[in-house]
Amino acid sequence: MIFTFDDTYFSLDLEETGISKLTIFSASISTLEVGDEIGIFDSNGILNYNDCSNQIGELLVGSSIWQGDQLNIVSIGSVDYCHIGEVQLSGYQSNNPIIVKVWDISEQTLKIASPEYSSGNGIFSDVITVISQINF
Repeated sequence: MIFTFDDTYFSLDLEETGISKLTIFSASISTLEVGDEIGIFDSNGILNYNDCSNQIGELLVGSSIWQGDQLNIVSIGSVDYCHIGEVQLSGYQSNNPIIVKVWDISEQTLKIASPEYSSGNGIFSDVITVISQINF
């Protein structure tokens, strides 16, 4: 029997829905260090899965670890078919703001980021989102 241990700070536990959003973090970001973890959140995401209970709240929708190069994070979007008698699936909601949090590996602290965008406005419905710098 093989056991694996995932020691990452952000643990993404969402089922794929077929809806996604790419956020690009430019290699030019100077405020991150190798090993920092980046989490993308929707503060009003759909939390429930496979029903229509419409539970809304903060949800981690994408994450990765900074390696000092361009980083592409794909976030998982929600699906809401309750209006046609179907179900909701967990994920971000279109038009909600993208929230970026960073687990600083050296300081062992969680930081709320203030991203600078070279493309997009920081919402999940942007066609393309490129973050050129992160401020704290």
